[in-house]
Amino acid sequence: MKIKMHPPKVPISRKLLLILILLTGWLTMLVFEYILGTRAGLLKARERLKAESAYISEQCILYDEVGSEEETKSLIRIADKALQLQRIYREDGNRFSDETIHEYMENFRLTGIILTEAGNESGTLFFSQEKSMFSVWKEVLEKSVSVMDHYGKVYSDRFFHSDGYCYDFSVVARQDKRGLILCYMQQETAAVQGTELSVRTLLSGYTFTTDGIVAVTNENRVIGSNSEDLIEQNASECELIRLAQNAKNPNRILPRINLNGTVYYTLWDRSKSYCVYLFYPAKEVFTSRSMMISYSSVLYAILAGVVLWMWFHAESRRRITEMRNAEQYHAELNRLANDAIRANDAKTDFLRRMSHDIRTPVNGIRGMLDMAEYYDDNAEKRKECYEKMREASGYLLELVTDVLDMSKLEQGDVMWKDEKFRIDRVFDEICSMMKQQAREKGVELSSQTENIRHSYLVGSAVCFRRVCLNLIGNAIKYNRMGGTVLVSCREEGEEDGKAEFVFTCADTGIGMSEEFMQHMYEPFAQEDLSFKASYNGTGLGLAIVKKLVDRQGGTISVESTRGVGTTFTVRLRFRIDTEGEDRPQTRAIQILREDGDHALSGAKILIAEDNDLNMEIAQFILERSGATVVRAVNGKEAVDRFMASKAGELDLILMDLMMPVMDGLLATQVIRASGHPDAKTVPIVAMTANAYADDVERSLKSGMNGHLAKPLDAGKLVDTVVAYYKKRKAEKENHDG
Repeated sequence: MKIKMHPPKVPISRKLLLILILLTGWLTMLVFEYILGTRAGLLKARERLKAESAYISEQCILYDEVGSEEETKSLIRIADKALQLQRIYREDGNRFSDETIHEYMENFRLTGIILTEAGNESGTLFFSQEKSMFSVWKEVLEKSVSVMDHYGKVYSDRFFHSDGYCYDFSVVARQDKRGLILCYMQQETAAVQGTELSVRTLLSGYTFTTDGIVAVTNENRVIGSNSEDLIEQNASECELIRLAQNAKNPNRILPRINLNGTVYYTLWDRSKSYCVYLFYPAKEVFTSRSMMISYSSVLYAILAGVVLWMWFHAESRRRITEMRNAEQYHAELNRLANDAIRANDAKTDFLRRMSHDIRTPVNGIRGMLDMAEYYDDNAEKRKECYEKMREASGYLLELVTDVLDMSKLEQGDVMWKDEKFRIDRVFDEICSMMKQQAREKGVELSSQTENIRHSYLVGSAVCFRRVCLNLIGNAIKYNRMGGTVLVSCREEGEEDGKAEFVFTCADTGIGMSEEFMQHMYEPFAQEDLSFKASYNGTGLGLAIVKKLVDRQGGTISVESTRGVGTTFTVRLRFRIDTEGEDRPQTRAIQILREDGDHALSGAKILIAEDNDLNMEIAQFILERSGATVVRAVNGKEAVDRFMASKAGELDLILMDLMMPVMDGLLATQVIRASGHPDAKTVPIVAMTANAYADDVERSLKSGMNGHLAKPLDAGKLVDTVVAYYKKRKAEKENHDG
């Protein structure tokens, strides 16, 4: 079947699409860099402004502290001079003449001295080179009257006068008579106000940045700036400072102002009695952003050119490749279509074959039933009919089992549980079981073990047993009368705590052709339908073996000649059991001996099992160990017997999973949810032929405590029950104690 299919048409030119992608990438990069560059520039500007502000504030504080220190020293000196004059007047005030006072003023560099007498205004003496300040000093004396009553008190201060001078004065009480002594010293204001001069000197010609502005105010006026236009301006009338004080901060990083078309980012801070204002031009803030965008645009253009060149080169190669692959494309579609047709044919063939394989034994069973009724009075003929019905039903059971196993293996639902086992014993058990089948077919089966150095292993004995059974079964089934089958198991080596074993199965049967061996592991693969009459089989045995070996990490190989025979070789690795224990067999022998132990004496166990034979076996094993058994034939009866029991009466429940009326899983859930005192504590152990790992998981999820696989092993059964019984017995004793 040929299918013609054309690739879909592209609605838009790839070239145009690539250009649009590159342009979009460039615009996205520009927006991204603009945002990042803006933020980075503002953050950098803020750090710079903070550093400049901190430096200027530190200098202002330093100059201010120096000025304050000079003022303090000056006032201390004038106070010392006033106290000295007070002492002199106390000791000998009558000796002082005007000439003596003027000499004292000259020696101590005083500008003036005023002496007052209480109640005698005419007795006030004023010695000074400047008489115009008398009215000012009169006001000072009036404010200092309280000093007159405290001889040890000194009142000192400084004030600036409108005449351009600064005055430091000190007032003390007279001790020769009631009155005051005032000494003062006159200085030029410019010489005293050193802080403002220092700030002005500091900021004069200050290199902030290109067109950057710094200004320092003392609340009222600008006392320093690197812009001469701002010095001595009133702070409240300076437009630049007003804009800075009222500026908004939309970016939450730096406030932004606009002065006559020039944009500044500003920062101002208060430092004691000064305010420092800094203004950073916006064009300087974003210089690095502009450079980054320019450089990245150039690099992006180069990169875009390289990408376009590579795209054009790749596009030309793609077109050539498409032309070369067009034929392969259509050939692949045709192959897939043919595969689909073959798959459909295979499904149809599978249904036809299954229908035939199921109907054949069913028809045989129905026919044998009719014949058995006809030969009702002939026991020999009736027995022959029964044997043929048993054979046909066995084939039907094998077919169903193989189909279900193959389905689980293909879906990955089978999870083999690792367990301790002896490979030599398992191998001997398999051979012993299959020898009977071989004798019935007229085939001689012989077995041998070689070089078994590690018989105690840990792994999936179930998987090993199934592989051996399938291969030996096929060797017997597809053999001729008088043929032979030789099976062997040998150990080849040890590495990393694992031993490698080789299982070989050689027969003298009908063999296989080279063509069939190419697909012999496919499900339902059978070489020649003409053999069906003589060699009945499902065609699933080898497929199951292959799946099992692969899941165990092993290998399988085959040598076969049509009409001569077949040899299968399987290699599997198992972990070595260093303990080398074989407890189950030892315990089984001990339990089944006449003088077996009584480890379960006093224990009362409920068994829920619908099969009489399985019930009899379990009851026999447990009673031989000293236990008392309560029987239930389904899950409903098990629940009723548990609910009727007293608290602590039952020590354990063995629960089959598949039972009529109510299955074991549901029965367990009902028991756990009941209000019985032992509902949550009584151990419940699954006892079932479902040995897959997912069955174990379902048992545990339903509320069971453990899982025992059928056929029951006496040792495992008793050991498991004893472990739970001892634990429950200890819990009862602790509770009663």
